[in-house]
Amino acid sequence: MIVEVNAGYRLEEEKAGRVLVQFGDIIKTFHIYVLYAHTDFAAKNPAAVRSFVAGWLETIDWMQKNRDRTIDIVRRKTDVSLALATRDYDELSGMFNRTGRFNPEALNVLSRSFVEMGMLTSEPDVTKLITEQYLPAR
Repeated sequence: MIVEVNAGYRLEEEKAGRVLVQFGDIIKTFHIYVLYAHTDFAAKNPAAVRSFVAGWLETIDWMQKNRDRTIDIVRRKTDVSLALATRDYDELSGMFNRTGRFNPEALNVLSRSFVEMGMLTSEPDVTKLITEQYLPAR
């Protein structure tokens, strides 16, 4: 089955399964988390979208600066062992985008994936989706 890595690690810890492959080992350039806002909502609520993005980036920054506290929160909120929460943090924390800006190569991977999964018949022009108006100033 395909599951979030934390679920796979939990199965390993319980000796009920094992992680066979991680997609990051196969697909090197990929955005693990992408934030979406409906066009109409963003147009009507630009301050809310900017605030959400700023909060998201602030949280990622806090997580990077507070490794032990973050691991403890993950451990308690997800009811996993300290070893599992630590492994999860160490493997995933580096994947968080700290700028909020897209990697064009990763967008191409996403664009192709929509066709490969049969969700679209042709690759969408993702360059039309890229907007920096909701990002904090550099």
